[in-house]
Amino acid sequence: MILLERQEARTGVRVRVKEGYRKSDLIGMRGTVQQCWGHPDYAAVDVLLENGHAELLWFHELEAVEDSHAPSVAKRLIRR
Repeated sequence: MILLERQEARTGVRVRVKEGYRKSDLIGMRGTVQQCWGHPDYAAVDVLLENGHAELLWFHELEAVEDSHAPSVAKRLIRR
């Protein structure tokens, strides 16, 4: 898993709910960002989870999934 950075919290990015999230039944669940809200420095995102439910989460509660279709994730990995 890759830590989700603020600039990556955008529509279409595949994510996973991080350990420590307050709703333990959602920890580890994957989903896709549907909508982003707020300022980029303090963004919240609507995530459509694999169980079919939508959840509003802060970007810091999520990790980018390595199989993400977001090109910025792959480009960032290649540059390292």
